Amino acid sequence: MDDAKKELVQQWLLKALHDLITARALTHREPVVLDTATYHCQQAAEKALKAFLIFNDCDPERTHDVVRLLDLAAEFEHVFAALRPSGQRLTPLATLYRYPSGVMDPSPEQAEEALIDATVIFEHTVNFLPKDVHPERN
Repeated sequence: MDDAKKELVQQWLLKALHDLITARALTHREPVVLDTATYHCQQAAEKALKAFLIFNDCDPERTHDVVRLLDLAAEFEHVFAALRPSGQRLTPLATLYRYPSGVMDPSPEQAEEALIDATVIFEHTVNFLPKDVHPERN
């Protein structure tokens, strides 16, 4: 892998990790901010999958659809197809709570589920990539 591609994959993974860290902080410290936390969960999954796709020389598309990204990733590693239910839960979180609407906040249970879904997708993604592109986790 050339240096430019390696750096791009690392940057996407680091951004994904930062989204996960932010989501955890917003759900586990007072005051909790669940609407923003769930948005960061969706973003973490999206960015991790885009890193995986870039690594595999696949255009990740300009999309927030985690299911679509999982389907693309499944063309390289079939395990991603089994994560579609997580993608279905995460995809709406890209916009659902970002703007004023009838529903302003997810429940604590929904936020925890989003965090689990995002973490599972992130971990699976990182496990299929070489260690030299993994972000440092402090």
